[in-house]
Amino acid sequence: MALQPYIQKAGLIALPSCQNPVFPQSTNDSTAIKMHTDKIPLNLQTIVSSYCSPNSSILEIFQDLETLVNNIGAEMAVLGADLNAYSKIWGYKDENIRSSQVEDFIADNHLFLLNDKNSAPTFETNNRKDWPDLSVVKVADLISLCIREVLYDYSQSDRKYSKIHLSSNRKI
Repeated sequence: MALQPYIQKAGLIALPSCQNPVFPQSTNDSTAIKMHTDKIPLNLQTIVSSYCSPNSSILEIFQDLETLVNNIGAEMAVLGADLNAYSKIWGYKDENIRSSQVEDFIADNHLFLLNDKNSAPTFETNNRKDWPDLSVVKVADLISLCIREVLYDYSQSDRKYSKIHLSSNRKI
């Protein structure tokens, strides 16, 4: 997943091992890709990337995401999102109004957050550290298979990539 806050768009990068990807939903702020590959455990089928500017209504993003979550039914899914929400749950020292909205959205849609308060920051400058990028899964079984990692080596900016590694060797 690639979040591009500087151009205020969300995007996805599909791997060569993915056969015949389908884009079930794409808006200015969210993109979803459905794919099938034998290399992904438990038949993960949908990956979503979403971005919400601090100046935009987060409720519109939630409507798009809720529609997508409902449309994919019982499929397993991974969601990566920069929602500009500050919460102690995922590393911030204080909170903003969006944090409770995001927490409610996650709970109401039976989603599961992979971030925790000890997660590495995904935005870092000399005088600031932020945790804007959230990683969420749709099915509880995915939690035990996911390893979330912040990649420092690949970034050429103050933004850091989040890598979600799905391991078929881990036990559910």
